[in-house]
Amino acid sequence: RTEANRSNRAATIVWGNRYANDVGGGMCQVSTTVYNAVLKADLKIVGRNKHSIPSNYIETGLDATVDYPSGKDLVFQNNTDYPIYIFSHVDKSEQRIFVSLYGRPLPNGETIILRSRELETTEPEAPEIIEDETMSPGKTAWEITRRNGVTVEVYKEYKANGAVVREETMYKDTYRAERGVQRVGGGSGVGSSAGERAGGSRGGNEIVDFGSDDSSVDIPPEISEEGGGDDLDGLASEGEG
Repeated sequence: RTEANRSNRAATIVWGNRYANDVGGGMCQVSTTVYNAVLKADLKIVGRNKHSIPSNYIETGLDATVDYPSGKDLVFQNNTDYPIYIFSHVDKSEQRIFVSLYGRPLPNGETIILRSRELETTEPEAPEIIEDETMSPGKTAWEITRRNGVTVEVYKEYKANGAVVREETMYKDTYRAERGVQRVGGGSGVGSSAGERAGGSRGGNEIVDFGSDDSSVDIPPEISEEGGGDDLDGLASEGEG
């Protein structure tokens, strides 16, 4: 995925403490959607990595990033005695990706609901202030959004006949606090930008802060018996991936 082989910069990637447009942007919505489908199928997760910043299209702690140069990948195992089939498709009009897993159903008619509960939040330090001569006095803009840190616990709810029959805690994730960088107007509004003086966009990537861009994952996947005729919903990841 390089610009040399016609891959365009798209969507956003998490680059350290900020968002950026880059080649391969949106790939993590695919891996996150697959990850959630696999968890709901109760298959074994061999390897998964979270983002450094919570994703805004899935509950905190349920994201799965991939970054092949660094070796970060999503790896899972079919630990059942039956084959599984993976089906996915994209609804371009709604910009949604669907992933469905087919295989042996869970015992006793159970289904799995994924949950994330917040355990702790941490306040960030005071933001870094950069005086920007290109901005009028009194004007401010966030170059890197200030955000609280958060620790969450992720668990599964097993349901049968509409009732929760048991819970299983899977892991805890911690996303660090970010102090943020704020540009403050100190000039006439013309001249070189503070971003350029502070190092620009690091490697030529366009740095974008999307703030409260709202996306969601709202359709749960289930495993259905092969050929059983059950209605199999896919996990829909909605956004601009």
